[in-house]
Amino acid sequence: MAYSCIQCTKFVNSRQEALLCGGCNKWQHRKCSSGVSREIYRKAVQTGDDIPWQCGVCSNTRAMIPNFESTRNEGN
Repeated sequence: MAYSCIQCTKFVNSRQEALLCGGCNKWQHRKCSSGVSREIYRKAVQTGDDIPWQCGVCSNTRAMIPNFESTRNEGN
């Protein structure tokens, strides 16, 4: 299946450094203003770690949603 970069709209192939957005599940080339350095990307590939990442649209949308997480009250 072919995927396009959500930033530059060019094809994302398996040999390119690309990230999958955790919000919209779309791909973006690492070099297309992803905010992830080549060093961090390559280290994650070598270790098999995931890079928790969201595209600009999803991260801005999330910032607009109020956070209603509860916190633990120490001492009560």
